Amino acid sequence: MGVLYDHYQAADREAATVRPDLGRTETPVLPGRPVFDGVHAKGIAPQVDLAELVGLIRGVPPTGDLVEVEEIYPPGEGAPQTDEEWEALPPDSPYLDGPGIFELPASVRDTLAEVDDERLPEPARQWAGADLAGVPILGGWCPPVPSSTSPARFSGT
Repeated sequence: MGVLYDHYQAADREAATVRPDLGRTETPVLPGRPVFDGVHAKGIAPQVDLAELVGLIRGVPPTGDLVEVEEIYPPGEGAPQTDEEWEALPPDSPYLDGPGIFELPASVRDTLAEVDDERLPEPARQWAGADLAGVPILGGWCPPVPSSTSPARFSGT
């Protein structure tokens, strides 16, 4: 099936990792679920598809280093280090099958938030029709891009 992504924003890393086993953009919000401003962007991989949009906005070639992410869940400390430790993990370990929660750099958030409203339609149109590995990113549809001063997060499962 591949990796599926929810792109959302949280107040901070602690808030981003509350109940990591629950989805981030489901509606309606059920009791006990964390609430985030976000979008269902299941096939939009940050270091490929989102890098394409960031490159279009900045007027630079889309490379993976435009969107360098930092994994914040599962935490790096305590991660398996040896083959034996990996083999000893239970089948439901987030180190094996997610979810993984990653933080986007502030520069990506700023690029998306600071693009002029008048200028936004053109890179959005180009991005929505972009063809990566023979597959249109969005087939002409562009989701709303949240902007805020809080760091953007995404989760991949």
